[in-house]
Amino acid sequence: MGREETREFYLNATGSDTSISSTVCGVSFTLNAKILSSILGVPNSGWGHYVKRNWPSLEGNISALEICRRFSNDPTLNEYTKVDKGAMLPLHLLPRKQKRTEANYLDLTLMELLLSKIQINLPGLILNHIHGLCVFVKKERGLAYGFWLGMVFEHFGVPIREWQIQTINDVLGVVDHETIPATKRRENALMQRLRALLTAKNEEITAL
Repeated sequence: MGREETREFYLNATGSDTSISSTVCGVSFTLNAKILSSILGVPNSGWGHYVKRNWPSLEGNISALEICRRFSNDPTLNEYTKVDKGAMLPLHLLPRKQKRTEANYLDLTLMELLLSKIQINLPGLILNHIHGLCVFVKKERGLAYGFWLGMVFEHFGVPIREWQIQTINDVLGVVDHETIPATKRRENALMQRLRALLTAKNEEITAL
């Protein structure tokens, strides 16, 4: 990745969730979903809502609660919530090596779309996320999409001072454990894992 160029991109970025403009090393350019789709070689169509706190609309699909019940392996769940990764089945597609121990609403929705073979608008999600980082996020964050932004810089002829290997901290940022309510999270995680285990045992007994 071009680390310094990525920092410069975010420092100078302006625009909306559909169009981001920036200047890097004296080169000004604008990104929208169509341009990003062409650079990355992925479709610019399908579901592309970047929402974490409120459940995104899934027209004609199962409800938010049903999605949580599926991925938490807990049919008794009475409200939709984040799901502990330890309660999820191995076939579920969320990467397990991230520092986060829970799958948020967006994670669960994307997994549901993948399993249902519904088109996801990756360029739209990326632009929404970049806009959120530039406008709404006040705390320190990692350099999102550093690797893909390298492809963007090459496309627009941005001169890269030095290419560097992207690290985990560049992708995920540094976790501030003091701001995480660990006790409550641990209690929720243990309950979700226990319910998932009981559900699996009940299904095993029923199958016999």
